[in-house]
Amino acid sequence: MASSSSGPRHERDVNGLRTVAVDRGVVGTAGALLAAAATVLGPFVVLRPNRVLPGVAVRALAVGGGRGWWLLGGWLVLAALSAGGVLAARARARSFARWGRWAAVARGLGASALAAAALEAAGARAASFAALEGPLARTSLGGSFYVMLFGAYLVLFSAAGPGEARLGKTVAWIAPLVATGGLLVSGRLSQLAVLREYANIREAFWGAFGQHVMYTAGATGVAVVLGVLLGVWSARRRRAESAVFGVLNVAQVLPTLAFIGLLMPLMSWMGENVAVARAAGVGGIGWAPVFVVLVAYALYPITRNVYSAIRGLDSGVVDAAKGMGMNSRQRLWSVELPLALPVVLAGVRIALVQTTAGAIIAALVGGGGLGRIVFYGLEQTAEDLVLVGVLPIVALGLSLDIAVRGLEGILASAGSDAQDAQGKAAA
Repeated sequence: MASSSSGPRHERDVNGLRTVAVDRGVVGTAGALLAAAATVLGPFVVLRPNRVLPGVAVRALAVGGGRGWWLLGGWLVLAALSAGGVLAARARARSFARWGRWAAVARGLGASALAAAALEAAGARAASFAALEGPLARTSLGGSFYVMLFGAYLVLFSAAGPGEARLGKTVAWIAPLVATGGLLVSGRLSQLAVLREYANIREAFWGAFGQHVMYTAGATGVAVVLGVLLGVWSARRRRAESAVFGVLNVAQVLPTLAFIGLLMPLMSWMGENVAVARAAGVGGIGWAPVFVVLVAYALYPITRNVYSAIRGLDSGVVDAAKGMGMNSRQRLWSVELPLALPVVLAGVRIALVQTTAGAIIAALVGGGGLGRIVFYGLEQTAEDLVLVGVLPIVALGLSLDIAVRGLEGILASAGSDAQDAQGKAAA
C-alpha cells in the first residue's frame, strides 16, 4: 500500500517540478532577451563634461573594445539556454532531472558574469572619458544599463526558485555580489560618476549611513517590544482589539510630514521641561519626532501578525498546555510565542524594510541619515549624488529582507521536522 500511494505522489511532485521549471525558464528567457534588447537600444552610459550639464548618450554596442557585442552574444546564448530548459521540461525528457540540476548553475553564473561584464564596460568607458576631459567629467549609467540589470535579475530569479538545486540557488545570489565586489576592489569602476561622488563625501556618507542604520534598528526594536505586548493583549482581550487597531490604523494613514508636524510641539515641550528628554537631545526638530513616527509605522505589521498568529493557533495545542498545568504566562512564553514566531518574523521583516525606506524623511527636519545626501543631490541637480544616498537604502532594505526571510525558512523547516518527528512517534 505504501508503494502504491507513494507512486502517484512522486508523479505529482515530478510534474509540479516540471511546471515550476517551465515557469522559471520562461522568466529566465524573457530576462535574457530583455537584457539583449537593452544592449542594442537606449543609452548605456551618459558622458557629461560635469555633474550638471547634459551629456551625450552612448549605446552598449558603442562603448569600445567590442564589449557591447560580447554582451549581446552572451545574453542571446543565455536566452537559448533558458529556452532549452523550458523545452526539456515540457517534453518530459529523461534528462530533465540532470538538466535541471545544472541549468540553474549555468544560468546563475552566466547572468552574474554578464552583469559584471556590463559594469566593467561602463567603468572602462568612464575611465577613457575622464582621461580625455579631466577631473570634472562624469560618466553616468544610462537607462538601458538598468534595464539590463533588471533582465539579469530575472535570470537569477529563475535560477533560485523552488525545485532548483541548492548549488544553483547559492550561485544565483552569491556570484553577483562576489563579481561586483571584485570590480570595486580592483578600482575598474572608480571613474563612474556615482563612485566619484561617493569619494567626495566619503566621511559624511558613513556618518549618515550609521544614523540611518540606527533609525532602522532602533525604531524596529522598540516596535517589536511594543508590538508583541499589544498583539498579545489584543488577542486575549476582545475589547482591547478595537482600541489598539483603531489607534494604529489612524497612525498608518497619517502622511509622514503631517505626523512629524503634529509631534513637533510635544517633542519641543518635552525637550524644554523634562530633564531626561533634554539630556537625550529631544526637541521639536531632529531625531526624536522622526523616531516616534517610524516606531508608529512599524508597530502595525508587527502587532497585526502577533495578533493573527496567537488567534490562529490550534486550540488543541493550547488545551494540551493547560492540561499540563501551565498558567497563562507559561503558555505564552513556552507554547504560543514559539509557535507564532515565524508569523511574527514576517511582520518584523515588513517593519524593517518599511523603516529603512521611511528613515529618509529624517533629513527634512534635521535628523540626518542618508536622506541628507539624497536631498542635497536633488538641490544640486546631481543625479549620481542622489544615487549615493538611494542605493545604500535599497541595498540595506534588500539585505534585511533576505536575512529575515532566511531565518523564517529555517524556523519553518525546524517546525516541519518537529511535526514529522511527532507523527512518526505517534505511528
